Amino acid sequence: MIPTGESYTGGWSNDKPNGFGIMVYLYTSTIMSNRAWSEYGAHYVGEWKNGKIHGQGTIYYKDGRISYRGRFDEGSCSIDCRSF
Repeated sequence: MIPTGESYTGGWSNDKPNGFGIMVYLYTSTIMSNRAWSEYGAHYVGEWKNGKIHGQGTIYYKDGRISYRGRFDEGSCSIDCRSF
């Protein structure tokens, strides 16, 4: 459990998510630095770098539908990341 209430399973480095991991957002949160996110139970499955989503990954709604999929760059959608 992260101090802010999220649940994370995966790689760690310097007390931050790093490498492959899964984060479940239990409260209103911002997943991507350039987009607000507020759905309880949303989750991200993919790569992390220094505590930010970075690399290949997928953001899911609580019900399992895909919200965003593709490559992320330090917390933001990169050019090949798309919403569904």
